[in-house]
Amino acid sequence: VDTVINNSGSMNCAGYTSSAVICSGGKMVISGRALAVDTIVSSGGVMSVYSSASAGNTVVRSGGKMVMSGTHSGRLFIESGATVSAGNKAHWDFTVAGMTPEDDFLINDFKRITASKSSYKPTYSITVSADQAEGVYKLAFNVTSFTASVTVYDESKNKLCSLKANNGAVAVGDAIYSLDFNSGKLYFYVLENVTPEAPVISVSTTEWVNTSVTVSVGEVASGVTVSYSIDGGKYQTYTAPFTVDKNCKITMIATNAAGLQSEVSSCTVSNIDKSAPKPLFHRSGKTLELKANDYTASGIHSIEYSFDEQTWFVYQGKINLEQNCTVYARVTDNAGNVGYDFFVISDFDAVKPVITIVQPTSSDYTRNPVSVKVAVTDEGSGVKSVQYRIDDGEWINGYGASVNENCTIYFKATDNWGNVSYCDYKVANIDRSAPEIVISGVPETWSCADVELSAAVSDDLSGVKSVQYSFDNKKWLDGKSVMVTDNCTVYFKAVDVTGNTATVSVVVDKIDKVAPVISNVKADITTMTNKDVTVTADFSDNAEL
Repeated sequence: VDTVINNSGSMNCAGYTSSAVICSGGKMVISGRALAVDTIVSSGGVMSVYSSASAGNTVVRSGGKMVMSGTHSGRLFIESGATVSAGNKAHWDFTVAGMTPEDDFLINDFKRITASKSSYKPTYSITVSADQAEGVYKLAFNVTSFTASVTVYDESKNKLCSLKANNGAVAVGDAIYSLDFNSGKLYFYVLENVTPEAPVISVSTTEWVNTSVTVSVGEVASGVTVSYSIDGGKYQTYTAPFTVDKNCKITMIATNAAGLQSEVSSCTVSNIDKSAPKPLFHRSGKTLELKANDYTASGIHSIEYSFDEQTWFVYQGKINLEQNCTVYARVTDNAGNVGYDFFVISDFDAVKPVITIVQPTSSDYTRNPVSVKVAVTDEGSGVKSVQYRIDDGEWINGYGASVNENCTIYFKATDNWGNVSYCDYKVANIDRSAPEIVISGVPETWSCADVELSAAVSDDLSGVKSVQYSFDNKKWLDGKSVMVTDNCTVYFKAVDVTGNTATVSVVVDKIDKVAPVISNVKADITTMTNKDVTVTADFSDNAEL
């Protein structure tokens, strides 16, 4: 114990040595079934471990050398510049018994261990305790490659299993062991042999896409294998994220090294849409309506149109056509699929129908109904409909109407392309109103003179044609005025151009040409008197006093 081997010194150990220090020029040989633990090989020192001999927990300083043909267990710390040579029967035991997952690598620089001959192949083992804690144990750092098989033993040297790096896990009792080589590091996994968790499935997107969707699995415990099936097909081993190019149902199950299986988890991919929508055209005369037929569930995102395939407009309603042209349509669904089509218009009609008034042919005044009619022609697509309305009334199908009073008749003609023409006709020659007669000159007080009666006649439409008067309403004389010499009834009659007649009469009863009669004139005193004299007389007249 605590042996120091100095320059030119040597030690041949056939038993047990601990905490030896081999200095420069010193040499220690471990042979037979000897065991050397906690040895430090300094610069210039040499430690040789022969077949059947063992060493453990060794430090080789820069410039020091260890020749291993026996078994090394525990930790091996190799400084830069140190040499570790593996002989024909070299065996490395990664002793994790007594370690914790937090401990550093057992071999700090595995790359510095070289075979003394290329044909020499070292062997490897791992020693675990019966109650080895669950976790990841660090075996070797700076490993270039590792393809050897490793035997796992318990502390009584009972073989438990064999492992190869990155080649699955092995269940032993309540534990699962696996070996992992990754990024130059060698790890030993100890896991509890329990039913694994169901795989957590995720997809790259749940938005509508027209490409494939990537399916992946969350963190998978060491020693657990995940298998998946698509639409009930054969299960495959999951090794990395994979893609699906159509909607489907994916089921997964996890299995540990002991064969225990998780519950089945599933995921439905339903957001893949690779079918392009199809534009649909509906034309009505000079308007074109666009719709789209989407064959899958993603729905329509946008509809656009263009007249030259260069400038595109968002479709917001019916397109008004102004000439012959080609309308291009582009429909995009929510998955990004785009459908194209076009519609050719070659029979465009921009000319409106021509409306001609054919009746009436005269504008002379009349008392009769007036018939107004039109003729409509269209040299393009043809006449589709003709309608009329009277003043502010409703539109009525037809080419004309007969009216009994003055009004305005509006006409509307539509061709098969939707061109519309308007015109109107004002009926203003229907006169069914009699003239108005106003008589003047009728005395309101008594007079002994002749009276002249005058008729003022007006007619706002066709005008006054004639004015006459009569004393008996039978014999009529032309004239607007008449001299009346005696009380009587005078009749006036006015006729307008269309024959409407108005008759009025007036009574003259204030003419009195008879003098009053005086009689029985007498005085109460007829003799000379100095008193007042009262004179009385009787008066009579046929007129009212």
